[in-house]
Formats: sequence, structure tokens, C-alpha cells
Amino acid sequence: MSFLFLIMRLLYLGLPAAVANMSAPLAKFLLAKFTLSPVDGGLKFRGRPILGAHKTWGGTFLGILGGMLAAYIQCAIDPYFGILSLVDYSNWALIGFLLGTGALAGDMGKSFLKRQFNIKPGQTWVPFDELDFVFGAIIFLSPVYFPGWLNFLLLLALAFIGHIIINLIAFYFNVRKKSEIVTLKYKDFVEELLNKEGRLVVGTIFILFALYFEALHGVAVVKTTLYLLLLFFLIMDYLRVGLLIRIPLYSQWGTASFDRDSIHPVTFGLIGLIIGLECFSFNLVMAGFSMYVYGDSAAAFFGRGFGKLKLFKKKTFEGSVAMFIFSMMAGAFFISNLTLLFVLAIGATIIELFLLRLPDALVLPLAIAMFGSLFERWAVK
Repeated sequence: MSFLFLIMRLLYLGLPAAVANMSAPLAKFLLAKFTLSPVDGGLKFRGRPILGAHKTWGGTFLGILGGMLAAYIQCAIDPYFGILSLVDYSNWALIGFLLGTGALAGDMGKSFLKRQFNIKPGQTWVPFDELDFVFGAIIFLSPVYFPGWLNFLLLLALAFIGHIIINLIAFYFNVRKKSEIVTLKYKDFVEELLNKEGRLVVGTIFILFALYFEALHGVAVVKTTLYLLLLFFLIMDYLRVGLLIRIPLYSQWGTASFDRDSIHPVTFGLIGLIIGLECFSFNLVMAGFSMYVYGDSAAAFFGRGFGKLKLFKKKTFEGSVAMFIFSMMAGAFFISNLTLLFVLAIGATIIELFLLRLPDALVLPLAIAMFGSLFERWAVK
């Protein structure tokens, strides 16, 4: 199955949940006032509303109805689009009900947390505003069908990316106001993306190279290449720092002081990979490196662009969630054991949270590989 086809099937599965999520707000336009009584009955928890007056019984009814209607349409067109189906739509009422109810339950759960964190209704809370309905829908559907944890994570990533694209399109066609886009801090997101451009490009190239040569020639060839690359970049660092020779692109990469004034992140990364491959398995080291390239970059993107809840120093809760999700996705290319993958992603998230002044290109991949190796030994015992 191609990756693109898998994406299409996952999106098709989540369609009733998306319809339910979009249908609920229509209650204030379509239903009478008596149906707009709040779900929480105006009750409070810790002095704050449980959900808020905007979560109504009418909206809940319309959302569930929208999810069931979408599932009914999928059942009706199944003879023509059955190739996209991951579930049996002959039982459309149950599927639509579970997806619709789950989508609204996920949204209400997020609303409860927003109220407790004193985030006002309508105020953005990335990435949870984009993921809540998908999370709830799949959890509710799981007794009937569960797509697997990796597909679940992929669906969450698709929901987030899709939400950003829809927001930008809506802004382009004047459906959303400029102030709403500014609130989402897309500018900060893009700036951080450009700052991590070198890591993403070089890291991806190396990962593809390592996979190819390890499959064809074994780990020894990969190690030899790393030693040669390390020698080359040490010379580059001497020219850049010792002789103050300006090297295009290489000299301007990154904003941290050690990027400009001492050893380059590429050099740190090569040292970490060499030490890692001498001590741990190829898959553990590459999983750790992938989590550094993609997970740590995602933490920076979402933490700076959308972070609201501070955890430690400048690190945010939103950035840590992004670190975990993208670490799971990146590590899945090298780790097939779901328990080990989950432990590695948790470990990577914790390490990234408290890693401040040390070079993350060196420490993060090594620490993740060491963490995984210790867990494997503990699991065997």
C-alpha cells in the first residue's frame, strides 16, 4: 500500500468526525434558544466553568447527527468508493454515532482543560484545537475498529497540517480575519522553520544515506563514512572559527552561540553518531538521530509558534507534545516494537525539555540510544 493511498484511507475514515466537529457550531443558527442550554448546566470546577456556555445540547445533537449522516453517505457510496473503506459501513449508524460522539467528547475534554488553564473560549490553543476531535473519535471507535497506533499518530498529524492549510486558505479568501491568523503566530512558526532548515535538509539526507548503505554494505561502511565526514567538518570548523574564514551557508547556519563561535552542530552530530554506533545498535542510534532531526525541530516550531503553557525555562507544554508525536513518527521507521518506541519518545521528550545549554545535536541522539539500550536490557531481565 502506498503512503499516499494510506493517507487517503485515513482521511476517509475520519470524515464523519470532521463533519461532526464542523456541524456543532451551526446550532446557534439553526436551532431554537431552548436547545442552546449549556451542557455543563453552568456548573463550575475550581471556580471556573466546566466547559463554558458555548458547549450546548443543541450543538452536541447536531454534531452527532452530522457524523451519522456522513457515515450514511459513505455507506451509500461504498459500492463505488469501497477501496477507501477501512471499516464496514453497512453498520453506518454505529460508526457515525461513535465517531461523532467521540469527536465532540474530545472537543469537550479540551474545553475543560482550557477553562482550567484559564484559556478563554475561542482563544487558540495549538495543537490541541486541531487534534481534540480526532483523538476522541478514534478512541470512541476503537471497540469497533482501531487503525493501529502509528496510523493514529499519522491521522493526528494530518489533522494538524490540514487545519493550518484550511486557516491559510480561509485567510486568503477573507473568510478569516487577519487578527486571527496573527494570533496563531504563523510568522514565528515559519521563522523557526527557516532556522531549522539546515538540520532538516542535512539530517534527512544523512538518514537516507545511512539506510541505503547499511542495507547494501553493512554498518561498517556507514561508520567509515562518518569518520571521513568528521575529519572534513573539523577542518571546516578550524577554517571558520580558528582562521575566521567566512564559509557561505555553513557559517550562517543557526542562531545559537555555539553554532557561530565554536564547533558546528554538524560536527557535534557526527561525533554523537560515531560514539553511538560504537556502543549501541544501528536502529537505536538512527531512531535517536531521527527524533533529534524531526522531533526536536517540531518542538521548536510549535513551542515558539504556538506555545502558551510554560513548563521549564522557555520550553512549553505544546512544544513537548509536538516532540512526543513527531518522535513517535520518526522513530517508527527504525523501531518496530511499539513499547520500545513509546519509551524512546517519552525519553526524548523529557531530555529535550531539560536540555538547555548543551549541544542537542550531540547529547540528544546519544541519550535516546542509551535510554533505549537500558530499557531493552531491563525488559529482557
